[in-house]
Amino acid sequence: MACGNYFQQKWLSPILNKASPDDKNISVLTECLNQNLKNFENHFLNKNKFVIGENISYADVMAICEIDQPKFIGFDPFNHHPKLGKWYDRVREELGPYYKKVAIEFDNKLRTAEKKIPEVMYLEQ
Repeated sequence: MACGNYFQQKWLSPILNKASPDDKNISVLTECLNQNLKNFENHFLNKNKFVIGENISYADVMAICEIDQPKFIGFDPFNHHPKLGKWYDRVREELGPYYKKVAIEFDNKLRTAEKKIPEVMYLEQ
């Protein structure tokens, strides 16, 4: 998925390089990300409850981790992707407190990094 690339160019590279993200590049990556989410939704979630069937699998865990990267920096992956949103909620429910714990830790690390270098954060969509 394009999620990791979007996260890297929109958030990680600016933090590491102390520079704002390239708006033109982010625009292209946003289009690519939306297309990838549409393809994921249509291919994997068209008939199944989870990625490879009716039960949660490693594929769902990997996919939710990918989708969380841009989500945690302000991108709405569920806009125009209703099946994706329902799948996301099912996966979170299946993972229960384990998902919540990891998600909170990841979000806390992002916010800590932002506080250390606030002048380079341009996370508005």
